[in-house]
Amino acid sequence: MADINLFTIELSGRSEHVSAVRRAMRILAKEEGLSPDAGDDLCLAVGEACANAVEHGEQDCRIHVRARRSGRDIVIDVDSAGEYSPSSVATMPETDAEGGRGRALMHALTDRVEYITQAGRTIVRLVKRIF
Repeated sequence: MADINLFTIELSGRSEHVSAVRRAMRILAKEEGLSPDAGDDLCLAVGEACANAVEHGEQDCRIHVRARRSGRDIVIDVDSAGEYSPSSVATMPETDAEGGRGRALMHALTDRVEYITQAGRTIVRLVKRIF
């Protein structure tokens, strides 16, 4: 079965633009029949991936977000400039830490997270099974 493209968004690497992706994800989750909880999980995970791309990516870079359906999965690719490959397992930091929760949340809220680096770019791929 061929993948079905659901949407592609390009945004500037500015934190105020991440909310546009979150809004698109809420619509997608509802249209694809995800439960409200699964939709909220996917929305938060994608928002964290985008926020990390803004925070850790190259200054003023463009972020490309592509959503597609692949069989029974929703696959989201967050593609940004800069190479990042995590060297440790994603764990939740101490409660008083100011940051560092993004990767742990992405792993906890989706079925699979992949980091693909190529030609000066990083793609964070989030996969959520449709039930």
